[in-house]
Amino acid sequence: MRKFAFSILVGLIVLFSGCTKTAVEEKPNLLFIITDQQRYNTLGTVGEFPFLKTSNLDKLISQGAIYERTYTQCAIYAPTRATLMAGRTVENHEVYTNYYDNKKHTEMKSFDEILVETGYYTKSHGKFHLPKLMSRCYEQITTNDDYGPYLDKVFPAVAAKTCERIDNTYKRLYHKDPIDSLYEKDSDAKLLDRAGNPIQIIQPGQHGELLVPSGFSFSSFQIQNTIVAIKRTKKSEKPFSITYSRHLPHSLFYQQNHIMGYVLLIKCQLRSLLMIT
Repeated sequence: MRKFAFSILVGLIVLFSGCTKTAVEEKPNLLFIITDQQRYNTLGTVGEFPFLKTSNLDKLISQGAIYERTYTQCAIYAPTRATLMAGRTVENHEVYTNYYDNKKHTEMKSFDEILVETGYYTKSHGKFHLPKLMSRCYEQITTNDDYGPYLDKVFPAVAAKTCERIDNTYKRLYHKDPIDSLYEKDSDAKLLDRAGNPIQIIQPGQHGELLVPSGFSFSSFQIQNTIVAIKRTKKSEKPFSITYSRHLPHSLFYQQNHIMGYVLLIKCQLRSLLMIT
């Protein structure tokens, strides 16, 4: 067991609007907010980085609780998410890595499946990254796979120019920062090992300004879907459980003309520039 440094940050908001008083007392509405690869110390309220501002998260914490010691058996996304959803250990839910069999599913139910059985309706928007059978309970779900077709319609891809590259996540242009693995390299440059063989560049090696307008960003897409889902709850007499699973700050890109609150990332960039100069 190792300390879980918030590679998944979970916020639970209990909402009491949209139901009768009796229904509220028995079955409150639930909104789960999840971020990906956000360390526990990247919260302003923790106080480790004076320059870090996370006012909205800090407000949620001030009105609720924060766990300073949490643990995971496997500090990667899918196994941890499966534990969160099923309330069981890795050896029981059988999602051992980020690469799993979509046709295989543990007999243990997720908390949303149990909520559906008790009269809730459920929706999930954002990153899912679990076997597809675990999404069978949702009346509506959008995932990472839905963002690509949306982005193709509103902001088509273009070829890279000098000092620009195509990122592996969004398949769009980005301006490289000094900490990028191919900083100051041509757009078609490759990363090579000591023997001169090409090395596949994965997400941790890509950093910079993603050249996608903030209104079309992945975060904006996820937020818009979640807001629409919450508004639709007014038409239902059932209590709801809605999950907003944010992909960021998983990939270290900040949006074009939009800081998105990543003061920590900007600080790292400045430090890198000072080291170079």
